[in-house]
Amino acid sequence: MWFRITFSMTAAFVAMVMDLRTGCVDNGWLVFCMIISLVFNGMEKGAAGVGFFALGMVFPFIMLWFLFLFHMLGAGDIKLFCVLGGLLGVHSIGVCVAVS
Repeated sequence: MWFRITFSMTAAFVAMVMDLRTGCVDNGWLVFCMIISLVFNGMEKGAAGVGFFALGMVFPFIMLWFLFLFHMLGAGDIKLFCVLGGLLGVHSIGVCVAVS
């Protein structure tokens, strides 16, 4: 659990700094974070970890797509939530989005 919290906070902090400095979040950083999340879940839970990752990635995309269509949320924000969802899982990312 320590890695999940630390890495998710690091990923979000670096994305925030990128967004403040350049106005966008680098896709390379997000892909790197996705790969780390997938590998971690796969190592920790095996094949079930890959499913955990996939559901966590898809849930924020589906939940936030409506806001993107009406320009209320940027694509980088949704991608970051997807990365965090892949690491934290459906329940935790739902809470994170609700709090955000």
